[in-house]
Amino acid sequence: MKRKLFEILVASLILIAARQAQAQFEGTFTVDTYSYAGNGHAIPQKAIHVAMTPDRILIQGLQGTQMPKELGGIQSDAILVRSDKKDFIIFGDNKKALQVQKSDVENLVNMSNSLSSFSGSASSSKNHKPKTVVTQETKKIDGYTCQKIQVTQTDKEGHHNRTDVWVTKQIPVKWGMLAGSWNISDQDLAELLSPSWLKDGAMPLSMEFYQDGSKKYAMKVTGLKKEKVPSSQTDIPAGYQLVTIRQLLMNQMFGN
Repeated sequence: MKRKLFEILVASLILIAARQAQAQFEGTFTVDTYSYAGNGHAIPQKAIHVAMTPDRILIQGLQGTQMPKELGGIQSDAILVRSDKKDFIIFGDNKKALQVQKSDVENLVNMSNSLSSFSGSASSSKNHKPKTVVTQETKKIDGYTCQKIQVTQTDKEGHHNRTDVWVTKQIPVKWGMLAGSWNISDQDLAELLSPSWLKDGAMPLSMEFYQDGSKKYAMKVTGLKKEKVPSSQTDIPAGYQLVTIRQLLMNQMFGN
């Protein structure tokens, strides 16, 4: 469960909102992820490859990461964010790709929150809100000056979780439709999807997750290349069948 939450955090860092800047970044980079053994030894996990154009972001190397059940629980190796279409394309197996509008995500989250509120499970979660602090601590990562952002939270099991995020303003990025706010009732999740402290154009280069003082997971951006990305690289490959959320729900309802 903790690892899945970490993967969501990694994905959210890749898909963070930021304003458009003059010398916006276009190119490719890799997000190397690690888990840590009890002796503190780093164990390499996924290497996530990202390609960015002015309107699209392609994320590859997810190695069958399972999507939330609200998105069909499909296993995906790649996600394409299309700001020009205002949607997400989640590539699954059997040459099928799930097309998710931003409004679909908002509706599903709000519906889930309403059901939780009705069942009474939402009240307890409000007692475990994350706290974000923009520190004055800085360090160099691959030649870029980074500032430390710290997010702390005590979860329902009583574990003290801390995430240290190192961001730089020296790599301005346009994240397209993700730069806008999310129309969801859960403000904590809205902050996770679109952190206010990154909306000034900062880009995360490193993140470390600790639980009860022990490092559990980490990620680091490597191989950063500023280059022209061919538009064909962020197109949907030939032969894929697009399935909408509505079609997915209908198929699940009738067992197709």
